[in-house]
Amino acid sequence: MRKLEDAVYAGVLGKIIGVYFGRPVEGWSYARIQEQFGQIRSYVHSQVGSSIIEVDDDISGTFTFVKALRENGMPSSLESRQIGLHWLNKVIEEKTIFWWGGLFRSTEHTAYLRLKEGIDAPDSGSMAYNGKTVAEQIGSQIFIDGWGLINLGHPEMALAMAAEAAKVSHDGIAVSMAAWIAVLEAVVFEEKDIRQAMRQANTIVNDPQVNELVEWMIQVCEESTDWRQARDQIEACHPYSRYGGNCPIVTNFLVIVMSCILDHDDFLEAISIATSAGYDTDCNAGNVGCIEAIRLGLENLDRHAFLRSQVNERMWVVSAEGGATIENASTVAQQLITDARQLHEKTQSLWPRYAFLFPGCTHDFEAFQGTTVNRVPGIELIPQAGKMMEWRTEVFYDLLHEKAGGYALVASPLLYWGQRIYGEVQSGGLTEVTLFVDFFNAEEQVERFQSDLILIDGKQSLNWPLPPGRGYPIWRIGLLVKGQPLLVHHLDHGGEPALTYTEISTMSPNYTTGRAVPSWYRAFTDSTRCSTVDHLSTFCLSHTEDNGLVYIGNQDWHHLSIASTLILTLQKTAGLVLRLTGLQRYYAAVLQDQKLRIVCRKDRDVQILAECDFAYAADQEVAMKFEAFFDQLKVSMDGEVCLICHDSTYSCGAAGFLVEKGTVQARGLSLQEVTHA
Repeated sequence: MRKLEDAVYAGVLGKIIGVYFGRPVEGWSYARIQEQFGQIRSYVHSQVGSSIIEVDDDISGTFTFVKALRENGMPSSLESRQIGLHWLNKVIEEKTIFWWGGLFRSTEHTAYLRLKEGIDAPDSGSMAYNGKTVAEQIGSQIFIDGWGLINLGHPEMALAMAAEAAKVSHDGIAVSMAAWIAVLEAVVFEEKDIRQAMRQANTIVNDPQVNELVEWMIQVCEESTDWRQARDQIEACHPYSRYGGNCPIVTNFLVIVMSCILDHDDFLEAISIATSAGYDTDCNAGNVGCIEAIRLGLENLDRHAFLRSQVNERMWVVSAEGGATIENASTVAQQLITDARQLHEKTQSLWPRYAFLFPGCTHDFEAFQGTTVNRVPGIELIPQAGKMMEWRTEVFYDLLHEKAGGYALVASPLLYWGQRIYGEVQSGGLTEVTLFVDFFNAEEQVERFQSDLILIDGKQSLNWPLPPGRGYPIWRIGLLVKGQPLLVHHLDHGGEPALTYTEISTMSPNYTTGRAVPSWYRAFTDSTRCSTVDHLSTFCLSHTEDNGLVYIGNQDWHHLSIASTLILTLQKTAGLVLRLTGLQRYYAAVLQDQKLRIVCRKDRDVQILAECDFAYAADQEVAMKFEAFFDQLKVSMDGEVCLICHDSTYSCGAAGFLVEKGTVQARGLSLQEVTHA
């Protein structure tokens, strides 16, 4: 299975490297690129005033939408309707993943509005609803690589799944071209001759128009002396003006085919051509990067070491699942390999979060005052003689300095107070080790909290429980190492949180109304219209429609209680949520229609699991506590147990608030482990 593991990892790396390579000149004309850079052969972000790592729809969509397979039970086939519902669960309107360019202007925005109206896929992306021009833009292509990566060596399944995914937002040739890319990725896992692989993809996809365009592009490349000459033919025969819209798929698809054919079997040359040719540069370089990294392998990619070192695997997968935003190429590859094995072999591979499975992988860890050597699995930390080596990675983003780029950076941390950091390490001689976390404190400064000193001599387990704490977000975790080299076999973190949020005057003594929200509030994922902190209490939760959510956490949280004092207004619904994995999947304890209810939401269905009468009025304060322990759900009001029921739909997820058509204030918030029914 080593071949599959390395190919998936290479494909993920190739995708994000290509996106970061092409993103700085996205939207530039070909003439401008040629005038300023000629052929781009390195990252140029600093030359255009951007960051190398930014939020990008090509990355967020690619690695969010493929989760529809996992969240629907890993079926051998998946319908576009299911993937469309997954969109509604994972996309925060006008915040995450898409270019929110407007109805009939942005294809994804248009399709999202169809889904929101209750129009299921594939109608949501059809020409019948959205017209030919909108339906045949590039978006189907840029999100498609995940379906190829979980089907390497299985091109027929790649075709079926990718086509269903593309139909959520697109139609016509855009569906066939997106599916063709996923099929090509599945094919090049085994067939390394790019022309032969493309012709195999043509046979499998079997769309005459796509087949003709691919063969035309192959012929153009064979007759051209370099890629610029071939690019001139694309512009002459298939310019944007021929197809209409902001970013038609055909032109960009041909750039992808051209880049793969004319790269002389060199990964850097492939993404260089895709970027330097203009059009949708980050999308094209991302697709090309994924295809060619799978085909050519890690060794080829590593001919140009800066491609990996400057990125260091970091990626943000921004969706409504805020607790899954902070990611890295190794962890995403592990998830995709697990899915691929379960799908095709009916086996399951479970690894620690930081398993160091792949050649050269880092999990976004950085080393200071020392070096690292990959051992696969594992990584060796080698301190400088007599110095303390620091080795760390981010579990949140830098709230004080990070720039997200043109898309919103919506995220919750991976790690919280009350959880634990654990793993296994080994040393051939006495080595001093200290674990640490860096967090943002009440004064909006970075503060470090460390474990006691641990002496390592031989193989030893690490298990550091973090104490309960206020909800100040943890930014980084790491090890301080001094002495002999330390082999880290693996690391992980998890468990239930122990968090307390008090009134804002205590949480953030320097906060004044109207200024930027405190860093601890930015750790919450927010789908509402205008929620924020409140200077008289802790939170002000406000939404003009149904299903407004403000929440924190991730799928490490299982047996949990959430408690807060709610100050009611004239809202339709107010309450607390648990085991949330997106906007459409969670449990909630709510006050609604003068009743107290426990509800289970799954996609468009909201089931009342239990209810009782509960009179309430505007300006009333109610202390609500909602608990989940295995399949038992319990609600207490003002200290008295009011509802108990059992349901096994969800076993884990985030926690927070629900508000519908109104405003609710909340004084305090407590998140604690539940240890018994």
